[in-house]
Amino acid sequence: LRDAEFRFYGTLALGATALVAAIVLWSGAYREIGVERAIRDALFQVVSIGTTTGFVTRDYELWP
Repeated sequence: LRDAEFRFYGTLALGATALVAAIVLWSGAYREIGVERAIRDALFQVVSIGTTTGFVTRDYELWP
């Protein structure tokens, strides 16, 4: 936890997750599903894209 690179990556991942979750919630795409699911999907997508694993839970190209 003292490593600057780890803290930077963690902060970047959490910030990107918050941004993506806010955008999809604001657009109404997750209105029926809920906030918790939007945050979970956003975190998974951000980590998946950031690590280039190629896994997806939803087609993020269709997101607003």
